[in-house]
Amino acid sequence: MKENRQLKMNIQDYESFGRERYAKLCAEVHKLLERAIKEEKGYRLQHIQQRAKTVESLSRRLREDDQLDSDDIETHRKDLAGCRIVFYTNNDVNRFTQSDILRSLFEIDWGRSRIHQPPPGEESAANLFQSWNYVVKLKADRTELLEYREFEGLYCEVQVQTSLNHAWAEMAHDTIYKRSEFGGFGSREMELIEKRLGDVMRRHILPAGYHFQQIAADVQRLADGKALFDAGILEEILSAENNNDRHDHLMRLQKYVLPHYDGLSEVFPEIRNKLKQAWIIALRTETVPLETPFGDLDGFESNQVTARIAEIVKQYRYIEPQETYIFIRDLYLDSSSAESRRQLTEVAEVLARNSIHVWEQSGPAVQVRLAELLTKEKDIPPLAPLILAIANKILQPDIEGMTWHSSSVTIRQGGIQHSVPLEEARRKVLDVVATYAESVVSDDDLLRSAIQPLFTAGVQPRHGIESADVAAMVCSDLAFSLERIAQFAPKASLNARQNIESQLLHYWRRYRSLPQHLASDANVVSAHGQLVGNMILLRDKLNADGQFPLFKTIVGFQSVFPHEWEEDSMDLDRRESYRRQQQQELADGITEKNWPEWKSLLATAAKVESNNGATFPPYVDFLTLIAERHESLAFDLLKDREIMPAWTIRLIGQALLGTDLRNEVEKVLGQWLKGGLFVQEIADLIAHANNVNLTVVRKIARRAIDDQNQIACVSLLVAAIRHFGDDRAFWLDQIFFPCLKVVGQANMQYWMQRYWDKGGEDSLFFNLDQTQTDTLLEALVEFPRIDYELEQILQLIASKDHKKILEWFGDRIAIAAGRSLADYDPVPFEFQSLHEVLQPHVGDIMVVLMKWRERQNGIRAWQISHFLSRIYPNFEEPLPSRLVAMVNDADIDSLELVASSLHGYKGREDMLPLLRKILASNAANEEIEKQVAVVIRETGVMSGEFGPAQTYQAKANMLTPWLEDDNARVSAFARRTIHELEQIVSAENRRAEEEIAMRRLQQGEPLDDNGSLS
Repeated sequence: MKENRQLKMNIQDYESFGRERYAKLCAEVHKLLERAIKEEKGYRLQHIQQRAKTVESLSRRLREDDQLDSDDIETHRKDLAGCRIVFYTNNDVNRFTQSDILRSLFEIDWGRSRIHQPPPGEESAANLFQSWNYVVKLKADRTELLEYREFEGLYCEVQVQTSLNHAWAEMAHDTIYKRSEFGGFGSREMELIEKRLGDVMRRHILPAGYHFQQIAADVQRLADGKALFDAGILEEILSAENNNDRHDHLMRLQKYVLPHYDGLSEVFPEIRNKLKQAWIIALRTETVPLETPFGDLDGFESNQVTARIAEIVKQYRYIEPQETYIFIRDLYLDSSSAESRRQLTEVAEVLARNSIHVWEQSGPAVQVRLAELLTKEKDIPPLAPLILAIANKILQPDIEGMTWHSSSVTIRQGGIQHSVPLEEARRKVLDVVATYAESVVSDDDLLRSAIQPLFTAGVQPRHGIESADVAAMVCSDLAFSLERIAQFAPKASLNARQNIESQLLHYWRRYRSLPQHLASDANVVSAHGQLVGNMILLRDKLNADGQFPLFKTIVGFQSVFPHEWEEDSMDLDRRESYRRQQQQELADGITEKNWPEWKSLLATAAKVESNNGATFPPYVDFLTLIAERHESLAFDLLKDREIMPAWTIRLIGQALLGTDLRNEVEKVLGQWLKGGLFVQEIADLIAHANNVNLTVVRKIARRAIDDQNQIACVSLLVAAIRHFGDDRAFWLDQIFFPCLKVVGQANMQYWMQRYWDKGGEDSLFFNLDQTQTDTLLEALVEFPRIDYELEQILQLIASKDHKKILEWFGDRIAIAAGRSLADYDPVPFEFQSLHEVLQPHVGDIMVVLMKWRERQNGIRAWQISHFLSRIYPNFEEPLPSRLVAMVNDADIDSLELVASSLHGYKGREDMLPLLRKILASNAANEEIEKQVAVVIRETGVMSGEFGPAQTYQAKANMLTPWLEDDNARVSAFARRTIHELEQIVSAENRRAEEEIAMRRLQQGEPLDDNGSLS
């Protein structure tokens, strides 16, 4: 058996032989540290001090602690041996404390190690000491060697400081400990001395340390940038084998080279050319995995590389802005990638926008140059989205800019100032856009995007006081735009004209009268008169076609009716009331004679595209009116599939099924189904109709299931849910579950979002038997997310059989083990109401959690705790009472379940009684203590630089009463955990103070005079 050479000593033993042994230990620790730091390279090490505590000093400190007669002095003093590593800057200290040097050389006693960092606002000089103090001993594999055996069990304190903090610490030590020697003499003077000592730290040492840190960082950046430049980083960007390396080189170019290049404007044209080449090469380079020591990660894609290039170009866009435009233009034409073109358009918009910083120096110089470049473009269509984006920014009437500070950003805003060059530039841009708009008048989408900048010309500045010159210019430009639009508007489609008129009405309300402060300016009055005249001209030309007033009555949410030109604001109720009245009159006026013209108009209206469906409610209303008043004509419209798009089958059929032509409609539907026509549309009709013929439903279901038509089956699922009460057995057995099988096999999960189930005892999902419930849950388990609709179904099932839902969640959690959270989220972040149904069944929940814990298929403790915290998000009853009962008679397995299941509660203070019971349990062990410590350290959202430090300090404070606990395990746990939390607090305070100081210095801001950063 190996002899333990650690000896207990009293002060006499220490004087006799102990100090010599500790001095040898100091020398050995010094040697190991110095060698390791030199091998790491890059550290700015000033020196390493070593010392064994003197007998006099040790005696004094033991006497202060009333331990002078102790036979085991090392338990009371951790610094019998000490080494102080002194670095030049905070950067070196941070690097060393985050490195593995100490951990690789020594065993660290974390319970006695300490981070000395004064909290914000600390005044006392005695508490301003800053240092990382580690208590270490040599590792066992070293003390097994003969030459190190005498150091077995001996500890050494290793302090890590900067030169400045070291100097202050030496001075503070000698000063503060002199107080006791004066014994009632000069107390007032000593207080002043200590105050001055504190002022030196706050006002001089701390700021100097941060300045040195910033200087060292700046010098290092310059050195890194020079090395990259000398290595030919531009060529490395072009010749990189893959986009991972290319992205890394670009990041280094942006961060280390360009900001420090002298005379950048002279060489940037070449750099920009290289970046253009890099953009093209990146788009043609395949993505490869990014190799790391921890395995392969997703590599950088081409769009991520081009995004980095775009950032660089935006940053230096004003170095020859015309060349920046050419860079954007050429790449836009060369690129077929939609994302690449989006990035380039974004760069162009940043270039073209009115920057307050540029305007203060050069006025609208950039906008003038860009306008000139746009007029020289010979072929607009290939560049249209880019040119329109630039035009829109040039025509914006506001200018803005941002100034960044260390802890805030200042946004400056104002309006453009009139100048002849700006006026000419705006008119050039409008002419280019108007010419292009006229060339695409037959394409609704292209015309809509082209029209936008023409109306942007009429936007007045939102910030600052509007000048008469600017007002006249804007009115004149909008008048020019409307005159040009009026030339081609009659050729536009009915739908396009509706969009134009809607925007025209908006500007009419804005401009039909002048504000009082502009009404006396002759130029403004003249331009305004021209504008009003052109508005009326465009309005009349839009409505000159007799079809347009009819069209906007039966379709569209942007319709403009005659009375609205006299109103100052929108009145939706009056608008829709007018539309209903007009629709009724129009429907009454339909005859067999004019029906062909109406069919043509209805077909045109049906082809209008709508992104959100808002266009069609008026159209549906009008079709319903026709079906009610002209059944035969509506039936003709239903049958005529040559001019009417397929989606109208549902609208017309739904209206006609409530008329006397129901049988004829069902016969037509049957004929279509027999030929396999319009299966999806008929299924959609069944889903929306108020009452349906089950024979037709059987036919459509048979066709949809035989053809494995998933979209039709989705509609039939909706129909089954909606019509379930009419014939429960039919809709369940013949429709819902057969269609669910088809949809499930295709993994189509969006059907859930198409139904609206009222819930309650009449719901389809409430009336399932055990087998049907199992079948449904099996189909639902693969849903990637639990949204509101799915949760409502689960709630209905849980209200009858909560255990099935608990088992179902276990299956989901097990499935998630092999998938990413982005693809499959087994438990939502927050339940809407399902948790309220499950909460009363806490006993069954805990039984299920224990089963999950015992599973062999990978359900982890954090998944169990996450699920429990979603069921009881506020740690509400009956959960706390149940857990307390489990702890009272717990074995180790139950205790581990309870402890681990609390991880999702962010260390809530109201869990302390339960956590104390866990620790005090006879079944508790070291592993349980670790679990409880993790639960306590967990946090929620923390805000502010000092938020983490404040949060962890609050946790340490809430454990303080446990220090006096009668249970030895509880009090020991509290001492250990409070110490750990206090070290976290010190580290977080240091990090926060340092980050604030560095941001201020980087922004050129002074540090506070008193050294405080909080």
